[in-house]
Parts: sequence; structure tokens; C-alpha cells
Amino acid sequence: MSFERSRAQALAAPVFTGWSAAIAQTEPEGGPILAIPVPDDVVNNNEPIEFGLSTMGQGTMERRHVPALMYHHISDTNDRFATSEAALGEQMAWLHANGYVTIATGDLSAAMTSGAPLPRKPVMLTIDDGNRSDHVFAATLARHGFRGVYFWPDTSPLSEPEMVELAEQGEIGAHTRTHPDLTTLARADQRADIDENARRLRDVTGQPVVTFAYPYGRFDEASSEVVAELGFDLAFDAWGEPTAVGDLDRLHVPRLEIPNGLSLDDFITRVEAWR
Repeated sequence: MSFERSRAQALAAPVFTGWSAAIAQTEPEGGPILAIPVPDDVVNNNEPIEFGLSTMGQGTMERRHVPALMYHHISDTNDRFATSEAALGEQMAWLHANGYVTIATGDLSAAMTSGAPLPRKPVMLTIDDGNRSDHVFAATLARHGFRGVYFWPDTSPLSEPEMVELAEQGEIGAHTRTHPDLTTLARADQRADIDENARRLRDVTGQPVVTFAYPYGRFDEASSEVVAELGFDLAFDAWGEPTAVGDLDRLHVPRLEIPNGLSLDDFITRVEAWR
């Protein structure tokens, strides 16, 4: 897919509105089913992923857990925040083979506020900082029928055409203009850094930008107040503990860091612990 397509063409593509919106558009009789087409090299013999109300687990939505996995860049370096392309591929293949379904932040927000349904095994796949390897992340997720959530600061090296193209493949969230430790800034400066970034991302991608991730996972009381005042639906921390949907704080949704060198067995253990 070329980056040379016009911005108007890219912005005309449908915005990912989430799992619950797709369910609402399906036939309810007998349990609605959504099939996501996936590329030829996907696992499970290229069969489409199917899920619907019939796949719901037992218990209330309020007690469901949603693991939100946090990545930063995809490479073979020894950086703590790097994940190799091979490891990412193994992780996505396991999630797919074991019935996990990516949801949008709007799905999580609706489940938190109104008990809206979620798939039996929901997962969020997030990546921070807008590194160039976001393209590798997006392509790997797509091979398994998944979509990501991309948190981009204005310091990202991605060009605007690249941002538009990646926005077609997932959801965009704010991550500040300069990627500062927010606790070192005055309240007014925090507000400006967050707001200017969100406005730019909306302008560039044509997407609503209603989620935020705190750089370095650092925040203070003013940070939370500013995020609420600016109207973000959800804000994500960098770490945290597994928390049931009904107990989540919308301004501090925990995430599960996927560090460098994590074996597939340890990945499975960590993800399953968040269910």
C-alpha cells in the first residue's frame, strides 16, 4: 500500500468503531456473528474469526477483565521496550488461536459505563510513541485479524501520510506534544501539551481522538484533572494490576507491559493472569 495516496482518499476510509458497533449491526436471531476476513498467511487455515453473543462467558460484564497489552517498538535490539517481530508474531498467533478478539477503546468505555457486552476473550493491543516500526506492528496484527491502538506524541518520526495510513488500520490516541514527564510541568503547561497533540492528531488523521496515554506512566493530580477537563473518554497508565471492568478508573486504565525477551510461555501466563 503506497504512502502516496491522497489524504482525501485515506480519510474516506471507514473509522474503526469497535466490536460492540459491529455486533449491533448483525442479525440478533440465534446469536449475532461477525466474521473478520484475514490474509492468506494467518493461522487456523485462513478461517475467519467468528464471535458473537453466543461466545459470551458467564458472569456479569462488570467482573470481566480486559488485558490491555503495551508495546513500544518492534525490533531485535536489546532495549527493554523492544519486541522482536518474530516474538510479536508468535504472541499474536497464540491470541488468535485461543479465541481472543481485539476491542476498541469505545467498547471498553461502554462496558464500564453501561455494562455493554464484550466478547468472551477481549484484548486491547496498544503501542506507544509512534516509532517507525508501528508499520510492522500493524501488519503483524492484521495477519491475525487484529487491530491496534496507537498512542502518538508529536515527537513521532512518522510522516503525516504514514499516520493517515496507520489510522486506517486501528485507533489513534493522544500521547502529548513533547512526550514529557507530566509531573515536571505546571498545570497549564500539561494542558497545552496534551490538548495541542490531540488537536493535531484529529486534524491529521480525521479520527476522533478520545483516549490518552500518560508518557512514562507518570502523572499527578493535575494530570488527571486536565485529562478529564479535555473530555477524554479513557486514559491509560503504563502499568498496573488486573482490574475487573466494573472497578476500572476511566482516567487510569492499567496496562500489561510486554518486555523484551519475554518467552511465549511467560507471555501466556501474564495474559491469562489478566483474565
